[in-house]
Amino acid sequence: MISEAAECDDALLQGLVHEAASHHLLQGHPDLQSCDFYLCGPPAMLSATRHMLAELEVPESHVAFDDFKI
Repeated sequence: MISEAAECDDALLQGLVHEAASHHLLQGHPDLQSCDFYLCGPPAMLSATRHMLAELEVPESHVAFDDFKI
């Protein structure tokens, strides 16, 4: 999770990291297919993020990752 509800700032992003990145950063990018991605985190987050990048048509060859071995 990015942020729990906050009393002092309603502008904080909330939710899962890969969903927030997709909605607020990646979907508006003009050429995601030419970008390289390095992911690091727990296996479930990596799986969800790799799936999201595949749906955005990012080639698997542009995605490197390392899990936390949790």
